[in-house]
Amino acid sequence: MLVDILTKINKLENRLKANKSKYNEEKVKQVNQEIKILRDWQTFFTHVFHHIFDNFFNYTVPCVIVPKEMSVHGVCKIFTSTNTKGIKLGAFDLCI
Repeated sequence: MLVDILTKINKLENRLKANKSKYNEEKVKQVNQEIKILRDWQTFFTHVFHHIFDNFFNYTVPCVIVPKEMSVHGVCKIFTSTNTKGIKLGAFDLCI
């Protein structure tokens, strides 16, 4: 959708530049009005998409990388200390 709008804007601007001497004042106003409307849509879609996808692209997933050699007890200590904001994990949860 946004690409289509940008394509239309470019076509209209190129047509206006190529035919400016041939167009009367009314036709130039009409083309400029079409460009303005398309630019308003471009701004609208840009803001909407930015708002929607901002959280998606800035979302972080926390992860802890532990060495293969670490014991289960060590892994349990890490997850117990990391999980301070949620429900405290039991031994069964940690094993899973």
